[in-house]
Amino acid sequence: MKKIVICAALFAAATSLLSALDFAVGARAAFGLGVGTDVKMDDTDLNLGKTMDVDGLVFGKLWFTENIILQAELGTTAHKVGMTTKGEELATSGSDSRDASGYLTFDTLDVPLLVGYDIPLGDSFSLTPFFGPQVSFVLGKAESGGDFSGTFKPKSPVLFDVVFGASAAYNLGPGAIVGDVRYNLGLIPLTVKDSGDDLFTPRALLFGLGYQLKFEK
Repeated sequence: MKKIVICAALFAAATSLLSALDFAVGARAAFGLGVGTDVKMDDTDLNLGKTMDVDGLVFGKLWFTENIILQAELGTTAHKVGMTTKGEELATSGSDSRDASGYLTFDTLDVPLLVGYDIPLGDSFSLTPFFGPQVSFVLGKAESGGDFSGTFKPKSPVLFDVVFGASAAYNLGPGAIVGDVRYNLGLIPLTVKDSGDDLFTPRALLFGLGYQLKFEK
């Protein structure tokens, strides 16, 4: 009974807050390049190949003042990290005389919490620089392909990023088209659970496009 009362009180408080503040909801898709992804396996000849991210998310924004916003997001990202090596250790059996190349794929559930400063640039356009933390949870196992094959379970399913960038909104129809550029600065490496080896720290430069609806008090 006590839990029900607490949940009801929290819901009432959230509803009251939303009714007192301007807010917006929306969705966005993005494509990213693995700029700055940091290889950790220093004792091998492992190098990065073509690395990219594709993600989609929903978000909500609260305007605490005319300019200061809090943006909470929930989404998923499909990561594909290209890898090449000259060593025999990771080369395909029978192919030790040539370079090996392949890729590693894994999916994450992402929860960014961003603080921004909304700058109106006319009646229909605004620019919002933002920054904040992002916690990501690796979903399932990572899989490799190409000259590499197999799956592995990460030692820790939790990754942590610092996100910074800027978004632009252009009023169109009942809402606004939103585009953003952001950099996800990863701080925690992806680690193989069985061996304890750190593979790389995923990072990405992302370009997003979406749509939002704003509700004013």
